[in-house]
Amino acid sequence: MSAASVHALVACTSRKRYRPAPGLRLRDLDGQAAQRAAEWTNRLESAECAVAALDLYTGNSWYVARDLRSTLGDDCVLWAVSAGFGLLGTDDDIAPYGATLTGGHADSVVRRADSGQASRIARAWWRALCDWRELSSERNSHRDIASVAAKRSDDLFVVCAGRSYVDAMADDLVLAASRLAEPERLIIFGSGECPDGRLQHSWVRVPVRVRLAVGGTLNSLFVRVARCTLVDDGPSQADVPTARAVVDRLAASVERPVEVRRDRASDEQIAVWITDELHQEEKISKSAALRRFRDSGWACEQSRFGHLFDEVQVSRQ
Repeated sequence: MSAASVHALVACTSRKRYRPAPGLRLRDLDGQAAQRAAEWTNRLESAECAVAALDLYTGNSWYVARDLRSTLGDDCVLWAVSAGFGLLGTDDDIAPYGATLTGGHADSVVRRADSGQASRIARAWWRALCDWRELSSERNSHRDIASVAAKRSDDLFVVCAGRSYVDAMADDLVLAASRLAEPERLIIFGSGECPDGRLQHSWVRVPVRVRLAVGGTLNSLFVRVARCTLVDDGPSQADVPTARAVVDRLAASVERPVEVRRDRASDEQIAVWITDELHQEEKISKSAALRRFRDSGWACEQSRFGHLFDEVQVSRQ
């Protein structure tokens, strides 16, 4: 590996190649959040880990992530940010599991009864996974993001994850930035406002309309923008200002088409779009989602969109 390697951290996905192993679905755990975390890590200890992380995850975002690693070659280290196992090297052997930091899912870390405590519980869950990795002798080579940053302080760290994942990792990311020789070499691609003010200097907001410039699904938007930043402009000098300039350029390239294009979408297309958006930001309001949908160049009546939005939310419960 060169002295200026890229570490691409991509959130795990609910789309997996294998069904969860017995006992490794969060929906099966009872008790308070701390009890669930303790029981979960106990189950991880006895799980049969025979699947490489890179072989488990499917979906558009991981297709692009694999392509990014292939393009950059040995200079790119790909990591999975897993709600079930913590920070994973893509060659790490794990067991198929059902766990997510995104709300509104049966296997969510944060449950409806945890309302008002989502951030605290998600961060405690991430800490519990990191502590478990440290205590396991087979996994202490990369306990968390900060420990990797401490060893590779001259490298570039790029995070491609939804707000709920960034929020859960916030303490880890803040510490990681402090251990880098240049804190601006931690880039976090995200949507909307930064979930933690301490990470504002690393936050690169990606408008939804940029999807028109890079293609793909909303779930893969951040990874695609990261690929543009790293492949088109080169990783050696990449930092937060550079990444923001790339996003601005991409957004500007689609400003006019967005203003004039109004394609009518089918109910199925709208439902898929809403599902993707809720996966990125589960607490988005109906009206805000409709604005983003129209900003993306699609046309839909308010009542029709609202009906479909409600249907998607019910199906996710």
